[in-house]
Order: sequence, then C-alpha cells, then structure tokens
Amino acid sequence: MGIIPLVLITVIIAIFVLIKIPNLTLTRKVIIAAAILMLFFIGVAYIFITGFESGGRPNLEETPIIQKE
Repeated sequence: MGIIPLVLITVIIAIFVLIKIPNLTLTRKVIIAAAILMLFFIGVAYIFITGFESGGRPNLEETPIIQKE
C-alpha cells in the first residue's frame, strides 16, 4: 500500500471528525474541509512531481569506448 491511500484515509477521518464538532457553523466546517482537501491535493502533486524523479534513473557504470584504428 502506497502513501497516497494512507494520506487519503487520514484526510477522510479528519473530515468526519470535523463534521462531528458541534460548536462550528456549517460555513466554517465547509471552509476547513476544503482547506484539508486542498492540502491533500498539494501533497499528492508534490509527491508526483518530486517523488518519482529522485529514484527513477538507474545508475549505469561507465564503460570505456574502444576506438578502432
């Protein structure tokens, strides 16, 4: 299981906990839920932009080029 499903599950749990708080108005709940989702999408974008670039290139050994005379 990768990091994205774990973070998504955490975001969903955070939104459900946020919904259960009784002293917040509906507008504040929506704003906080939208902020949580935006942070999630920014994190996923960051993982896709930087995560695959760093480990994707194999290290190749240098081989000498033999030239024919």
